[in-house]
Amino acid sequence: MEGTNGHAAGTGAGTPIPAIPATEATEVVPQPRSNNENHTRPKRTRKESTELVLRQGDDHLEQWRFMPVMSIDKALERRQAIVQATQKLMREGVDYGKIPGAGDKPALLQPGADKLCNLFGLVIKYDVTKCEEDWTGEAHDGIPFFFYELKGRAYRGDFLMGEGLGSCNAWESRYKYRQAERLCPMCGRAAILKSRDGSGWFCCVLSASLRDGS
Repeated sequence: MEGTNGHAAGTGAGTPIPAIPATEATEVVPQPRSNNENHTRPKRTRKESTELVLRQGDDHLEQWRFMPVMSIDKALERRQAIVQATQKLMREGVDYGKIPGAGDKPALLQPGADKLCNLFGLVIKYDVTKCEEDWTGEAHDGIPFFFYELKGRAYRGDFLMGEGLGSCNAWESRYKYRQAERLCPMCGRAAILKSRDGSGWFCCVLSASLRDGS
């Protein structure tokens, strides 16, 4: 005797056995899978690696902006070089000294600045940024007026080490109010006077010496 669905009926089995479809015969449970079966870090693409290097470079650059450009020992060594140059290479009144109308503190003069530039291998390039020249004083109540503004850039090779801006005009007290006296080429004193008859000039110091026979 055959049972339902073509299966043979056993002894005392009067209930047909339902057939199980092949798709329901085994329950498939999905298993979690790792990104890498060897448990290694996932590889980054070339784009991701480049972006990571750039971010790290930006962080390093940002920190570098706030760091000194030289060590303390190098800074002290550089200062000592300037001090020795001032003591051994420069002369007071020639390379540095007091500027009339600019206070009592000695200032670096042009010859001294040239020596420091030679010592550190600097080349200065100047650009005239502003200029006003009134030779007749037409625009300044009949008084001649001159004004200059210059920008100086210090280069070591092709690298710009620093720059500065300076200006000067003819009405500054050290230029406008000064006593220009003629110095005698013989004695070096401001003793040149004009003769009474207007025939020429003479040195009163030398004339007195001649009268005294000394």
